[in-house]
Amino acid sequence: DRKQLLKIVNVALALIFLDMAITGSFPDLFPRNVYHVIHEEMGKVFIFFVLFHLALNWNWVKNTLLKSKKSAA
Repeated sequence: DRKQLLKIVNVALALIFLDMAITGSFPDLFPRNVYHVIHEEMGKVFIFFVLFHLALNWNWVKNTLLKSKKSAA
């Protein structure tokens, strides 16, 4: 079900964001090869989850953001 999937995606986004914030703030705490995996590669995973999150919420995006642009024009 979409709502259950969205809950999982939201938790994953939060955890990945936290990981990226910590590793981005303190890169010297990690060996370079570890940093590469936990920051740079997780950035790619984060982008995937953001796109997946947008896809799951596309009707909301259309009805709020895109609709307001049309009515303003």
